[in-house]
Amino acid sequence: MSRFSASALLTAGSVLLSLFIEFLSDKKLHLIHVVDNLFMVGLALVLIGLVLFVVRGGFFDLFSKTVKKVMKSFSKSAEYAESQEEASNFSLSERVSGNFVFPLLCSGAVLFVFSSLVAILL
Repeated sequence: MSRFSASALLTAGSVLLSLFIEFLSDKKLHLIHVVDNLFMVGLALVLIGLVLFVVRGGFFDLFSKTVKKVMKSFSKSAEYAESQEEASNFSLSERVSGNFVFPLLCSGAVLFVFSSLVAILL
């Protein structure tokens, strides 16, 4: 699946989620409430996408290695474990796939801008 089709699918799912939330809360559809729900869902998608972008960039790799080293120095069992097996080179940036970041940011930005424009026009 391409990035753009994933973004379109995520955007459509977010719109359906907002409509579903609005229908569950009031049993009626009010445009301003739907726009508010779209804004909140878009904002959540942008924030999750930005967090994944920062983690993917390797910002927390040094921090996680330092914490691991400090925890090993405090633990006696870590010395035994270290002598038995070689240290792992775990880095957070390798665990986050870049395929998730672009669709989350794109879909969140589209929903965010769309709901902001509709709110201004109302």
